[in-house]
Amino acid sequence: MSSSTSPEPRVTRRSLPTRMLRAARLDGRLYAEVRADSAGTAQAVAVVALVGVAHGLGTIVRALLAGWAPGAAVLVAVLAEVAFWAVLSSAVYLVGRHVLGATVAYGQVLRPLGFASAPGLFILGASVASGVGAEAPALAALALWRLAAYFVDVRHALGLGMARSIAALVVGVAATLMILVALTGALWRVLEPE
Repeated sequence: MSSSTSPEPRVTRRSLPTRMLRAARLDGRLYAEVRADSAGTAQAVAVVALVGVAHGLGTIVRALLAGWAPGAAVLVAVLAEVAFWAVLSSAVYLVGRHVLGATVAYGQVLRPLGFASAPGLFILGASVASGVGAEAPALAALALWRLAAYFVDVRHALGLGMARSIAALVVGVAATLMILVALTGALWRVLEPE
């Protein structure tokens, strides 16, 4: 761990809602706490799943407001959110550890990144905003909030300085988007009716 970070925090068991609120507030101490809490993986999975459900419900709201059938929106959204989390965690871990020299285990990146997705719960509000024509600004604000949470998390998870944390996050997000776009394209070709 870099000398620019504080020592590992004492792990205190906190409720999931409290941790999610702290994550959404960009509380750096929460990300350090979750990094050190090896028993917190189930909570991180729960956060990602809840964000996926919110995303799915938001898709249903947008579909109903637009007059089209929502289909399996919740299932697809949960799977997409979990895939994004797993791939992003892997990419940030690999870049941070093997390229930038962070001394971190995979779980120490995985858990905090799960909590960093907490602002994504507000996707449902952005979907409701689509009913009044304000979806784009709401989604832009939400995307910036999530990126800020990811940055605070990556900085604490990797224990690197600002520039190296930004580099790990940018490479991680870019790699994640490329991988998920490729997987989506392949899945679409498989499922596309002939």
